[in-house]
Amino acid sequence: MKPEHPASDIRGPVLVYDFNASGHCPGWMYLAAAGFRMAGAEVVACCRTGDAGVRPWADRLAADGCRVVAMPEGDFCHAGDAAALARREGIQRVFFPNFDSVVYEMGKRRVRGALDGLDVGGIWLRPELRAEPRGPLRRLVEKLVRSRANKLQRKHARAVRNNHRGLADFLPDQRRVARVRLFFTSEAAARDVGALMLPGEERMLCDPWLDRCRETREQARAALDLDPSRVVLLHIGTSRPEKGLDDTCQAMLSLAPDARERLLLLRVGTVDQRDATQLRRLEQTGAARVIDRHVAEDELLRAYAACDRVLLPYRHQKETSGVLVHAAAHDRPVIASDHGWIGKATREHAMGMLVPHCDTHALAAALDRVARGQACGWSADGIRKFAAANSPDRFRKTLVDDWLRHPPDPPPTGR
Repeated sequence: MKPEHPASDIRGPVLVYDFNASGHCPGWMYLAAAGFRMAGAEVVACCRTGDAGVRPWADRLAADGCRVVAMPEGDFCHAGDAAALARREGIQRVFFPNFDSVVYEMGKRRVRGALDGLDVGGIWLRPELRAEPRGPLRRLVEKLVRSRANKLQRKHARAVRNNHRGLADFLPDQRRVARVRLFFTSEAAARDVGALMLPGEERMLCDPWLDRCRETREQARAALDLDPSRVVLLHIGTSRPEKGLDDTCQAMLSLAPDARERLLLLRVGTVDQRDATQLRRLEQTGAARVIDRHVAEDELLRAYAACDRVLLPYRHQKETSGVLVHAAAHDRPVIASDHGWIGKATREHAMGMLVPHCDTHALAAALDRVARGQACGWSADGIRKFAAANSPDRFRKTLVDDWLRHPPDPPPTGR
């Protein structure tokens, strides 16, 4: 890949460091590093090259002229490892596609000063700085009563606590010696983190789709051996409890047989054991097709092209969704929970049906409407405008213009 712009205004090489192997981060790592390289920067990318979800992106970066470094195995502080690698390579500027995960880890390990002396850029995905009021009795119930809702609440509380600890290095009343500029994909995160940590240095960033399938719906269905007469509902990605796969299965199983036989649930991605039983029941009745394995990027895109609706019945998710933006990139309407960023974006851009948060009965009613061909209230124009606003080109341009070419001002030196 040849640089598209002169590098005269770029100050030295850049390290892009990503220790996550799933979700948004591998794709974000690729787009950021490739964008910096296209702008003329020398780029070193450190990632988990041995992971099946990361290896293809690492190979593409190497082909684009970036130097790819394999991340070592073992239990260690990744912020400290990134800083050590930067110093060995003589690099001053480090970019984290998952800065909220870096802060969380610093808080969990109680690490201070790991990024001192560096110019840091990063993306903050999850808000998780505001704890819901929880009295002693509620905390005891969450600890003793086994339920998915209580498990998610405890996970959120830990994230809030560790994020506040990790941010201690960067608060204005501390002697900060790292220069930091963050990019936020949601207004909630920008408000909570930016106001607390770096007033004036926060920037908004789109959550980009990575590519589009070039196949037609008919071609994609033929490749996946899907019944062309059924309405295909896609649930894709991780099956963690917050993604609502169990709610989807319960809703499908509760439908009348004549409605269910018109639908086909296409489940793509590895499945946790707790969801496998319900999925098998749906498979046995011919109402589901399950691809229970790691799926390559081209197969993921084919699944979007093959479906009629994309399901996002997520629980307690406030942040952005790569599934939603990829649905829009393929002109597919969604059925989504009316909660957080997903609910707001779906409503504002008329991208599909919204169901009350954590309401399996409402989800079943929505699926029944789709099965019977009733109006679902989505706008093709709204979907396409949303996809254009979240393009990979816009993502790259923001990072290059607002961080690579214009780094943040030096931090205060303390009181």
